[in-house]
Amino acid sequence: MDIRAAIDASIVFTEDELYNLKYMELKKLVKSSEDIPDVCARFSYPLERFMYYENMQHYTPYYTEEEAFEKTSDNIVVIRHARYMPSCMHSHSFVEIPYVYRGTCINILGGNRIQMYEGDFCIMGPDVKHSIEIDSDSVLMNIIVRKSNFKKLFYSILCSDNIISNYFNDTVEYNNSGIIFCPAGDDMQIRSFLDTLIYEAIYPNELSSSVKDCLLHIILAYIIKNHSLDIKVYRSDNTSTKENDINIVNILGYIKLNPKNASLKSISKLFNYSPSYMSRKIKETTGLTLTEIISKYRLNNACLLLRNTMLPIDDIVNLTGYPTRELFYRHFKKEMKCTPAQYRKKSLST
Repeated sequence: MDIRAAIDASIVFTEDELYNLKYMELKKLVKSSEDIPDVCARFSYPLERFMYYENMQHYTPYYTEEEAFEKTSDNIVVIRHARYMPSCMHSHSFVEIPYVYRGTCINILGGNRIQMYEGDFCIMGPDVKHSIEIDSDSVLMNIIVRKSNFKKLFYSILCSDNIISNYFNDTVEYNNSGIIFCPAGDDMQIRSFLDTLIYEAIYPNELSSSVKDCLLHIILAYIIKNHSLDIKVYRSDNTSTKENDINIVNILGYIKLNPKNASLKSISKLFNYSPSYMSRKIKETTGLTLTEIISKYRLNNACLLLRNTMLPIDDIVNLTGYPTRELFYRHFKKEMKCTPAQYRKKSLST
């Protein structure tokens, strides 16, 4: 079976797309707002639709999970982005993965204009404000995932240390709006996974919901395994791609894995940034100092060891990287409102 041929057969111009294309043609004839009624009348184009397009830039639509999944109980749906649609900043309550099935598009986040080519895709958490420019005959497939079930579906990925789990942790915990960009156009394997997922959405049967869930799990695991070094993370507070010099997601991931040895000096050297620049950008992005982030992850690891092992406190102090036992006790009591021994006892009793 030729999956792409089957998908291509489903891609026909919709009524909305024909209106979009006609709007772009008529807009060239409009010299001022006074011309709009006459141009619409001459070419039998609905005035209210023309004015809707004209006013799109003045508000930011918010699309809800309930709207996207109104007609299905599935966890994943695929919605083809309307071609020739005027670019409009918007956000949504679900997880969205726009995939360039054919052609090109530009994903706009803050001052970043992310050029996407055939086979590329992005991963966007809820509430990310962005817009899409796609004014050619390109085809963009939006893979939409319920936020309410996302963590349950991909628990094994999100509970481990990787660029995707760190992105969602960073987005939710620090409220940093951003996009993961995966330039995977040359990888035919991942494109095959994505195309199969889209096919299952277009031509569903009784097992398609489960197949879509499994395929997306494979896709996320695959890009972590094979494309971690290619992935780029863009933030809405960066003025341009070039200024997105500091990949907070990767740095947080490194600290999470290595809180014992993490320091401003060692991390700056590893990521090739000056200590002052990196310290400033981390504070601007997360609202926390590097020292506070390191302390947070050291404390998290200490709690994990207290809950799941019977290691002596001195060993835990050494494993988590606290300089002294006294500093560990002081920090632990301040944050947890109890001693390490009390925390362990309470954990064992629950």
